Amino acid sequence: MESENLAPDLPADVPRQSVLIVDDSPTDQLYMRKLVERDDRHVLTARSGEEALIVLKGFECALVLMDIQLDGMNGFQTAEAIRSHERFRNLPIIFISATSQDQEHVFRGYDAGAVDYLFKPVEPNLLRSKVNVFCELAEQRYVIQEQLREIQSKNEVLLQQIEEIKTLRGLVPICAGCKKIRDDKGFWNSVEAYLAERSEVEFSHGLCPDCSRDYRAEIEARD
Repeated sequence: MESENLAPDLPADVPRQSVLIVDDSPTDQLYMRKLVERDDRHVLTARSGEEALIVLKGFECALVLMDIQLDGMNGFQTAEAIRSHERFRNLPIIFISATSQDQEHVFRGYDAGAVDYLFKPVEPNLLRSKVNVFCELAEQRYVIQEQLREIQSKNEVLLQQIEEIKTLRGLVPICAGCKKIRDDKGFWNSVEAYLAERSEVEFSHGLCPDCSRDYRAEIEARD
């Protein structure tokens, strides 16, 4: 197995638009790689169904190009194994066959979870077009998921702020003499301590004009 097939060996900046080619023919692998690889797209390869499952469990792919005639599990069995995992339930798979083109064979491919079915030798422009479409769809899904996560994060912050606002609403018992506030547990706290515990308020202390005048008069009286 080539080292690039294993997710832990992949560079951290691998593009999200990654395509997995599953084919036991090195010649066909190389041919399809040259057709679909781009600067913003990484191509992974596997020579068997078992190897394909290892790649997918370690790395996110936008699309799988699956040869049907494989050693061990064939393409149909591999596709069914992929679809049995919840994580890969919606992963697009395009079957590529060098053998039968009869309708029954094609229908079996769709039953196994394929989104399309092509025949070798693959027409270059057709393959590029289909790969581009599915990679663009994968990118759009990623952007939507990121937007949903951002919305969820903002909603959580908003709910927290609403709870803090609710905490400061209603009748607040305050001492008419020392101006301390009684909390829910019956303890009396300074206004600063009460608000600091229930909000993000920060205090800076100073003197209002009346208090400043009284304070100055008190000092002058002492002198």
